Amino acid sequence: MRALALVLMVPTAALAQAVQPRQLETPSLWQRCGPVYRGAAMPDSPPLVRLDGPIVSGGSSGTGAASPSSSGRVGDGSPDGQLVMAVVAVAVMPLIVYAMDDDADPLTAERFSCPEFSFSALANVEGPTNGSAPVVGLGSARARLGFSYFGVMSQIDVAPTRGPYTAFSAHLLLRAPPRKHIEGALALGGRRAVVGGRVLDGIEVALPHQYVFWREGRKALGLELMPRAFVYSRGVDFGVDAALVVPLGDYLKLKLGGTVWSFGGQTQLGATAGLTATL
Repeated sequence: MRALALVLMVPTAALAQAVQPRQLETPSLWQRCGPVYRGAAMPDSPPLVRLDGPIVSGGSSGTGAASPSSSGRVGDGSPDGQLVMAVVAVAVMPLIVYAMDDDADPLTAERFSCPEFSFSALANVEGPTNGSAPVVGLGSARARLGFSYFGVMSQIDVAPTRGPYTAFSAHLLLRAPPRKHIEGALALGGRRAVVGGRVLDGIEVALPHQYVFWREGRKALGLELMPRAFVYSRGVDFGVDAALVVPLGDYLKLKLGGTVWSFGGQTQLGATAGLTATL
């Protein structure tokens, strides 16, 4: 009887295993993001991060922070009232656009769920508006890494006329899921700003975001904006960075822009141009 039971159990177990529903295999990160890096979303599988939840307010994915350093003299004072109002307006507008915008296309949504790295090499000129100091030239290097709702960005500025001092910054990014015409994040971090021969350390809050005017695959023509507030021992200063982003291919972008900010109550202006490589 035991032998008969064993004979009956073997085919029964095999049949049960055959009719058991197959479990769907979860694609690995590379299987999921490889096509995204090549400019194609995977239509047969949902993104790693669902975008149909509550709206997360913020600006978009965009660009690193420009340096608030300048060759002007540091002094106590209040930022220009018009500049403060401009910074507030630029910070509020992306929240309104984000809430009213349509959902992002599948490739953009998938890209948010995949690690994305960018590196920028920029040439800048900057100086005070009152002509109290000469215009100086400097070079900047920016790096940014984002993955899902989080990311980091950093920047270093080098100017030969500043002597041994180097300006740099580092921020943690809290990213919002992209929309059809806007991408953004909330940036929280620290900055060392060099002004003439002086060094100021402080914390910075910013909203780096990008308005997208045209998109085709990974290529996107847009405007990057970053309103920011720099808090240091002498007070609070404000600024706005702006850059037109022109795609030169799937992985390379041209950036042309400028910046205006206050430092010790003195308004500063700057212009920038460079290239950004993105994976």
